[in-house]
Amino acid sequence: MVNDGSTDGTERIAKHYVDLDKRVKVFSQENSGQSAARNASMAQATGDYLHFVDADDYLLAMDYYEKLLWYAMHIDADLVGGNVVCENNFSLQTQIGHSQAIIGVNFREKLYTHRPLIKKKLLDKHNIVWDTTFKIGYREDMFFYLQCYYYADKSVCLPDVFYFYRENKKSVTRIQRDKATMDYLQKSNQYYTEKMFEFSREHGIYDDVYNYYVPIPLPQKSLRKRYIYKFWKILLITKEVIGDTIRYYLFGKIPLLTCTRKMF
Repeated sequence: MVNDGSTDGTERIAKHYVDLDKRVKVFSQENSGQSAARNASMAQATGDYLHFVDADDYLLAMDYYEKLLWYAMHIDADLVGGNVVCENNFSLQTQIGHSQAIIGVNFREKLYTHRPLIKKKLLDKHNIVWDTTFKIGYREDMFFYLQCYYYADKSVCLPDVFYFYRENKKSVTRIQRDKATMDYLQKSNQYYTEKMFEFSREHGIYDDVYNYYVPIPLPQKSLRKRYIYKFWKILLITKEVIGDTIRYYLFGKIPLLTCTRKMF
């Protein structure tokens, strides 16, 4: 456990678990942000595999790690993950639609290994760490996992839903009311998205990454709404309104979609 400068008694509670189980280790540092805390934990970790779970999220199955480790060891996979279900009931399992484990050896297949267990040797060999440019990052995890997908020799995606992603609606509402915070997160969003595509171009995987994260605009009204809502959270999409015409751009430059007000 890494205590990232908290002042609410977190360290005292964490040390209580050290008394209960000597395998638990607690480290403290000045408040430096989530990515810095994760890097600190990676530096101290002595296990063969690492897994990152956000504080708001949780695991759905008691045997989650047992099953992941079985595949990791028997298939010698660098990444092993399952499917993710979100609080709004949108499940990646429906999107993937497979009924058995998928072993990924090419880059496109590896993209479907969500929230994976990661072999520590992979991170050490390629010096993959969490980017700390923004103390409170937004989408920094996408850039981190992109590097894991690229450098992994083999990945396994299980059909089971293990990981529950929770979106804190109160936090989202509070952020939307705070212009300074919104501006900060948009800068973070744009920074990490641009880093993703820069890495993709340098390593010859641009088309796969672009097609995975930016789908072809859909003509149906309902699908268009889902497209705008879902991918606003991933990429920086700007809107331009001229009369009854609405245009959406990626990074404010690349045209994505043109429609009229009555469609919405």
